[in-house]
Amino acid sequence: MQLIHVKVYGASYAYKYIGLLADIITDFSGESEYWFAMIKVLMIIFFIIVGLIFDWGGVKGHPGPVSLSFHPVVTSSFH
Repeated sequence: MQLIHVKVYGASYAYKYIGLLADIITDFSGESEYWFAMIKVLMIIFFIIVGLIFDWGGVKGHPGPVSLSFHPVVTSSFH
């Protein structure tokens, strides 16, 4: 009779610790996914801003592609 109680208590403690370990792993996984997603969104915003600065010619020595390829065409319908 005593042997059965030891096996049952041992199994219940094992399930308890396995559940605790699974809870810690799940919590860490969710937390890290949140922070990595935040970093990804911030980096996308950062690269958009840097790209616009380069595109608009905001860097010395770099005229920007807009100023290189934009040539206004002046046409007149009056001859």
